[in-house]
Order: sequence, then C-alpha cells, then structure tokens
Amino acid sequence: MEATKLMCFVCFEALENKVTGCHKNIFRKQAPETDNRECPMFVTWKKNGNLRGCIGIFKEIPLWDGLQEYAVIAGTQDRRFSPIIKDELPKLDCGISLLHSFEPGNDVLDWTVGKHGIRLFIDGYSATYLPEVASEQGWTKEEALRSLARKAGYPREFGPSEYSKARIERYQSAKLHATWEEYEKAQQESAL
Repeated sequence: MEATKLMCFVCFEALENKVTGCHKNIFRKQAPETDNRECPMFVTWKKNGNLRGCIGIFKEIPLWDGLQEYAVIAGTQDRRFSPIIKDELPKLDCGISLLHSFEPGNDVLDWTVGKHGIRLFIDGYSATYLPEVASEQGWTKEEALRSLARKAGYPREFGPSEYSKARIERYQSAKLHATWEEYEKAQQESAL
C-alpha cells in the first residue's frame, strides 16, 4: 500500500477539528468510498522537527477512519507530551506510516537499520521503533535495542547476555509526511 499526501491531509484535518472545534470535511470526503483497505498504522507529529506525538496500532484497521482516529490520539493522548493546541498547528509536520511485511527475526539482530521497524519482546516487556528511528538517531542495531528495551521499561541493561531471552518482529512501512503549509495550500486549491 502506498502512502499519499491525501492521507496526511486527512490527519491534519482530524487534528485541526479536534483542537479547534471545527467540522471540516474537505479531505476525508475526497477519500475513495470504495477504498476499504485495512492496515496497521502509526501517525507521527513533529513540531519544528522535534517529536510531538507518535501513536499507532499493529492491528489491521480501516485505513481512512484509522488515520483520523490515530491522528487525534497521537496529537492529544501521547503520554510523553501535553496535548497539541491550536497555536502549534502551523508548526506541525504529519508523518504517516502504513505498516507491512511483518515477520519474526531469527534473532534480535536479524533486521536492517533504515529498512525495518522492530518490535522487541522480552520477559513480558515490549516496545517498537518505526523503520526510520534508528537511522535518524544514528544508532547501531545494538544501540537501538538498548534504547528500545529502556522504552519498554525493561529493568536491566539490555546487552548481548540478554539477547537469547528476547525476540523481535520486524516490519516495513510505507511512509510519507506533509507540512501544515502543504495542508493549507491543498485546502485553498480545493476551495477553487
């Protein structure tokens, strides 16, 4: 499945409606009625290039409704951040990740930085990083795994002695982002 700018615009529209009380439906109504695809997804908000919210779901859910739902959840319910407010909207960038090609890794190092997202599972703890996270941070596989174990709340240092206790699931994503400026321009063009 390919990610499109329309998908990002649907996310912006949903978040804008939530934080301003508007009821815009410019982009959602442009989504093809016959498009009933389902997929796992994440929506990522960045403000001035810094993470502002990122939440998703690994279960397959209806594409367009899911984008609207997770745009709002990522923007208002990510516990790492306060909810996004109206004044922040013009500074936002929306990223969508449509997840696919899930497969178990043969071991915790059986994935490629920049290509695979990973879900780490160890002793009842789990967490994920999307495919771009390790490369954006400049991490090696080992550094990404240590960070992921901390993110999961794993109580010990995660190093080679822990690798045999853990497993990973790797996946890929169709990723695209749009800026608020692109969203506003598309709104103006839709009004013509």
